[in-house]
Amino acid sequence: MKYKYLFDKKRMDYDEYLQVVSDMISTGSRICSKDTLEVGVDAITKIDDPIKRKKMINTSLVIDREFTIPYSNSSNTFKKLPIILTLANMMENHYELIQDLNSNELTLLSFFSFVVDSSYMKDHLKMCADHNLLASIIEKTPDIYHQSDILGVIEDKFFEFDIDVNNKSELDKFKRESATFVRSNSEVDLLNMVKPFEEIYKELEEKGIRL
Repeated sequence: MKYKYLFDKKRMDYDEYLQVVSDMISTGSRICSKDTLEVGVDAITKIDDPIKRKKMINTSLVIDREFTIPYSNSSNTFKKLPIILTLANMMENHYELIQDLNSNELTLLSFFSFVVDSSYMKDHLKMCADHNLLASIIEKTPDIYHQSDILGVIEDKFFEFDIDVNNKSELDKFKRESATFVRSNSEVDLLNMVKPFEEIYKELEEKGIRL
């Protein structure tokens, strides 16, 4: 099976890594919003902590392999770029909320979050960037698209129950119960709860949240 990866080397320094990302940016992406591009580029060039840099590279390798299309001559840059730039935003600007997540969890979170406006990202991550919750979803299915759909079901419940992200006890209880909910239901049942995007978008607009 042939795969066309963006990152041919599994071991690289951060300058080599940035060169690949720079080439991706020059190629562009029709699904990468101006906000995601500007905030992500600013963040990825500011990351100087060795631990953060290593996490950026390791997670980007997972993203690269997860979203590469078999038997295709395309490296799928248009999809990978906004995900990697969202990862950079989270890594540089919200590290305290994602520092305990592994590469697979960060990949899911970055994919799920690339449509989120940077002004809302902190509150978004307070709910979604939870190791136990993300692990329960990854355990449920290896399909990254299904994982994202299931996380969307949990986010729907978050808004439905009007959880206060600044109420730590209430938020922690919701996340614990959500992880249990995921583990207690089948993948099919969870996916049957997915709302159409149009419905979700309308509900968020009514709450004053811009994606």
